[in-house]
Amino acid sequence: MNYDHRMGLYYIILSVTRFLLLHQVRKDEHDSAEEYRQYRFCGFLLFALNAALVGVVYQVVNQDMGYQYPGILIYVVATYAFLCLAIAIINVIKYNKLDSSVLSAVKAISLAKALVAIFALQTAMFASFGGNESLHLQRIMNGVFGGCLCFAIFCIAVYMVAEANKNPKHHRTEAARERI
Repeated sequence: MNYDHRMGLYYIILSVTRFLLLHQVRKDEHDSAEEYRQYRFCGFLLFALNAALVGVVYQVVNQDMGYQYPGILIYVVATYAFLCLAIAIINVIKYNKLDSSVLSAVKAISLAKALVAIFALQTAMFASFGGNESLHLQRIMNGVFGGCLCFAIFCIAVYMVAEANKNPKHHRTEAARERI
């Protein structure tokens, strides 16, 4: 699989995950057990996303692949990437205070998407502004940031699965009490 296919797979999985979570939010009934099940499922999908992302990072570092944008388009991409990151961080903090695991999962996915956008921007900036003389530095920086990115998304996935599994019996009994 080449770089574009891996990134495409990454964004397809990301979109499907967000669709499933938002579909859960739109339901009229509030089922705490179902929300935590969706939260756990989202955590597992982040593991799959991370596997695709590891392949992307590998190709960027070892095969010198990445994005290239013509002209001033890279500045538009940079603005988009940093805006996504700022909004994602604000929303993770804001929605973490709410008692909705599904909304928290959507915001965690938005954060993962924003971090990947920053990584794609970094590869594009190296392609546009870096020269062949700095190829070794580019590989080191892409490897370090890509590794940190994969580790961060892995930690988010572990946190989500652990949080959903923390006390599943409590969530089931609470949902049963709400129905009574």
